[in-house]
Amino acid sequence: MANQGQKEKAYNNLSSLCSKFPDDKRFCVEAMTVKQDIYLENISFVKEKLDGGGLLSESTLNAVDEKLKKAMKYETGTSESYKYSLKLQSAEKATESAVKAALTSSAQAALASDFFTAYSEISAVKSLAPAKLGKLEEEYARKAIDSNMEKAEKLIAEDNLKEAKELLAKMASIDPENKKIIEYMSQAQKNDNPDFYIAKGNGLKESGELDKAMDYYKKALSFPDARQEAQRAIDETRVQLIEISFMQGIEYADQDLIKQAYDNFISAFTNMKGLPLEIRTMVSIPKDELEQYYDNMFYLGQRAMDEGAYGQSYLYFSMLYDLAPSYYGLRSVKQSVEDKILSRALKSIAVIPFKSPVNEPELGLQVTSNIMQILQNTLNDDVKIIERGALEILLREYELAVAGNIAEQQSNPDSFRIKSADFLLMGEVLDSRTETNVQNSKKKVRVKVSENKVRNIEWEDWSKDAEKLRKDKKPVPPEPDKYIMKPIYEYAEYDVAFHEKVSYLSISYRVVETSQGRVTYSNTVRAQKESRDEATSGIDIGDYKIEMKAANLPTDIELSNVVRKEAIDTISSQVMNLFKDQDERYLTEAEKLEASNNLREAVEMYVNAILLKKRKNKDVAEIEDKAGKYLDVLSIY
Repeated sequence: MANQGQKEKAYNNLSSLCSKFPDDKRFCVEAMTVKQDIYLENISFVKEKLDGGGLLSESTLNAVDEKLKKAMKYETGTSESYKYSLKLQSAEKATESAVKAALTSSAQAALASDFFTAYSEISAVKSLAPAKLGKLEEEYARKAIDSNMEKAEKLIAEDNLKEAKELLAKMASIDPENKKIIEYMSQAQKNDNPDFYIAKGNGLKESGELDKAMDYYKKALSFPDARQEAQRAIDETRVQLIEISFMQGIEYADQDLIKQAYDNFISAFTNMKGLPLEIRTMVSIPKDELEQYYDNMFYLGQRAMDEGAYGQSYLYFSMLYDLAPSYYGLRSVKQSVEDKILSRALKSIAVIPFKSPVNEPELGLQVTSNIMQILQNTLNDDVKIIERGALEILLREYELAVAGNIAEQQSNPDSFRIKSADFLLMGEVLDSRTETNVQNSKKKVRVKVSENKVRNIEWEDWSKDAEKLRKDKKPVPPEPDKYIMKPIYEYAEYDVAFHEKVSYLSISYRVVETSQGRVTYSNTVRAQKESRDEATSGIDIGDYKIEMKAANLPTDIELSNVVRKEAIDTISSQVMNLFKDQDERYLTEAEKLEASNNLREAVEMYVNAILLKKRKNKDVAEIEDKAGKYLDVLSIY
C-alpha cells in the first residue's frame, strides 16, 4: 500500500498493527519507516521552496503551509519543522510587503497620470497575487494605452518619429496585438530616415517655412550617412533666415520702429556668429541701410539727451552699442548719459557729524564715522555716501541756505535746497554715561573651630543592655565607641561687596530730504548694558575657608563700547531699510507709471532700475527689452 502512494493510510494501518501486536517488531519498524518517508517527502518540498530565495506567490505559500503541517505531524525527534515554520512566516511577510508596496507606488503613479509606471509596478508582482492584482493590471494597461494614444498620434503627425517610436514601443510591450499601435509603429519606422526628413525640409523651404524646414534638416543630421547633406541644407537655410532678419529690420527702420528693427538686426548678427567663417561670406549684409540706421539711432539718442530724457537716450545708445560698438563717438557719449542717470538714480546721503554730549566731546564724531562706514559697506550699490572730505562744503552750503533772508525765501522757494546731497542724516547723542554701584555687607556663618572628646551616650545604653543580655545568656550586639568627638562651632563674619556697572547710551537722529527740507524719518535709539559681580574679603577659621575674591567687571570703556556698537548697529539697520533695494523701488514706480499710461516717465524709472541692477551684477535683459519697446511708441509723439 505504501508503494502505491497511499503512505498515510499505510502508516495508520501499520501503527494499528503495532499496537495490537507489540511483540511483533516488524509492524512497528515498518510504521516508523513509512512515517519517516512521509516526513521527508513533505519537508523536502518545504525546503525547496523556502531555501530557494526570492519572493513566493500566495498559492505557493499555501502549498508550503499545507506540506509543513503534514511534516510537523509526522516529525520524529527533531525541531526542523519549527525552524521552517519561522521561515514561512518571514516569506509570507515579504510577499505581503511586496504586494502592498506595489499597490501604493502604482496608486501614486496613477494619481499623477503616469499609467506606464502604474502598470509596470503591478505587473512586476502580479504573479505573487494574481487573483488580487490581475484586474488592476488590466485597468492600468488600458489606461496606459488610452492616455498615450493621442500623444503618439500627435508625434506621428508632427513627424517626431524617434520619440514616437519610443512611446509606441512602450505601448506595444503592454498590448502587442493592438492594431493602431502596429500601424503607427510601421509608419514611424518607414519614415524615420534621412531621405524623408530632407525631402520634407526642402518642401517647407520652397513654401517659405524656413524655421520648420530647419527642424527637419536637424532631424536628418542625426543619421551619419546623411550628415554632410543635412548640414549643407542647414547652413543654406540659416543664411536665408539671417538675410530675412536683415530685410525685416530695414522695413521696420523705414517706419521709424527703432526697437523692432534692432530686434531683427541683433538676431541676424547673433545667428551669423554661429555660422562657420566660410558660410558667413554667403550672407548678404545691407551695409548702407545699416549705416543709415546707426546714424539715425545716434541722432535720436543725442536728441533725447538734449531734451533731458536720459533714459530714452541710454536705450538708444545701448542698442547702437550692441550692433556697432566702434561707432564714432559712441563710447564717450554713452558713458556721459550713464553718468547723468546714475547721478539722479543713485541718491546721495550726507552723514552730518552728530552732536556730542558735554562730558564726551568726541563721541558724536565716533558715532558718525562708524555709521558712515557701515552704510558705505552695505549701501554702496543703492546710494552714494558722501565722503567726510566733502562734508565741509556741504555744511557751508547748508549754513548759507539756513541763513538766507526771508525775502529770498519767499521769492525763491528753492533757495533752501541743498544740491550737494539728496538726504541728510543728522543726530545728537543725548546721553552717554557709565555708572558703578557698590553695596557692602557682611556675611555671618557658623563654622567648626575645634572638637572635644566626650562619653558616647550610645555606649552607655549598650553597656546597660549588654549586662542584662549576658545574664539572660542572649547574644550581645557589637560594642560602639566609648568616646566620640563633639564639634565646637562659633559664628564668624566676613565682608561681601556686590558690584554693578551699567552703561547707557541714547541717540536721537533724523533723515532729512534736502529738496523740501522735510524730515522723512526720525527715531531715538536707546541702549543699555549691565554687568554684575561679587567681591569677598575671604575667611579662614578652622575647617571653613573662603578665598578672597575681587569683582571681575569690564572697564567703563569696554562696557560703553558694547553699548555704542548696539546703538550704532540699530541706527545703521534702520537707515539701511530706508534706502536698500533702490533698484526694486524704481521698478515698482515704473510699473505704476506704466499702468497710468505715463510711458515717458516709466521709461526713465526703468532705466534708473537697470543701471542700479547692473551695479549689483543682476540680469537686466528682460527689463531693457520691456523699456526699449516703448521707444517705438514714444517716437510717434
